[in-house]
Amino acid sequence: MLGCTIVTRNYLAEARVTAASFLERHPGAGFAVLLAGDREPAAPGDHFELLVPHDIGIDAPEWCRRLTAYGPQARVSAMKPELLRALLARGEDAVVLLDADGVVYDALTPAIDVARAHAIALTPHAFGPWEQVPDGDGPEQVILSAGVINSGFVAVGPGAEAFLDWWAARTRRQCVFDLARMLFLGQTWLSLAPQFFGARVLDDPGINLSAWGLHDRDVEWEGDRPTVSGVPLRWFHIGGGFDPHAADVPAEFAGRPGAARVLEYCARLLLAAGWDADRARGPGDELDDGSVLAPWMREAYRLRLVAAERDGVPEPPNPFAAGAADFLAWVQSLSDDRGPTIGRAVRPGDALEAERAARRGAEAAVAELRAARAGAEPGHGT
Repeated sequence: MLGCTIVTRNYLAEARVTAASFLERHPGAGFAVLLAGDREPAAPGDHFELLVPHDIGIDAPEWCRRLTAYGPQARVSAMKPELLRALLARGEDAVVLLDADGVVYDALTPAIDVARAHAIALTPHAFGPWEQVPDGDGPEQVILSAGVINSGFVAVGPGAEAFLDWWAARTRRQCVFDLARMLFLGQTWLSLAPQFFGARVLDDPGINLSAWGLHDRDVEWEGDRPTVSGVPLRWFHIGGGFDPHAADVPAEFAGRPGAARVLEYCARLLLAAGWDADRARGPGDELDDGSVLAPWMREAYRLRLVAAERDGVPEPPNPFAAGAADFLAWVQSLSDDRGPTIGRAVRPGDALEAERAARRGAEAAVAELRAARAGAEPGHGT
């Protein structure tokens, strides 16, 4: 049995905490960390297998496409099914994928047993309703848009291959935030997995417990043993953006002293695992001139790439394969006659200024690409 997670290099501290807590609770198991970037030497004390995209079947040209089309969060999300598929192909009887932003408190045996018996075990965002919000968008609408299933926890066993291939085919080019099209990275697709592939949705609030699952409860402590709603807390999912130096608990956990105690423990683990040094490095997707891509540049590239693959025409230039100059000239061509000149990609220090200088014209080109795509798609019923 294996556990696994995926991170960019500036989240390696989270990966270390996740791996160590998983291995402590599952003696004899292994753990793999997929690094969404170049291979790095293992740090002393790292007791996990470090993988890079090539190790799970993503070749160099495809990785350059992903680096260009997707920001760090989308790149990580898109590879979840591919990592699970690659590890399951080794002959493992169960593989458990965890987002790195959490800590394992107890054995995940209930989920692992379901994955072994039924191939796919998933978890929901929440386990009970909220009070209705009159004339407004409440948390339930958010969950409907983002997906009832949370993709931070996926356990699979033999028989999950068709599901993973299906999921990977969709996240390869459609791992984006586009709620109008019901896309929340790779997560919304999982809402179809119970009907399409017989995935089992766990009714255990102690597995993948996040702020969403704490809206009507708190973590309770029996000495050093945390529980929630009378069951063991097995995996606590903090969520992105957690700062272990913050004096106050995140707003979504306010008023829950039991959860605050979990967060204090997680903060100590992250700082001991090198959180400060890792965060200072950045995700590792800078161009050869030190600049980084603006989101609208990524989206323009992704849409043109999808169209090129569909129509069998040349792909747009890729800045990671051939350097930034050709790519920026291509972006300039999208803006010609639509807006001001694009002279370079966006540098971290002046991102807002550079983006404003060119965004209007390129966004018009993106809108044209979206309209062309919509015209080629069949209509949708309700």
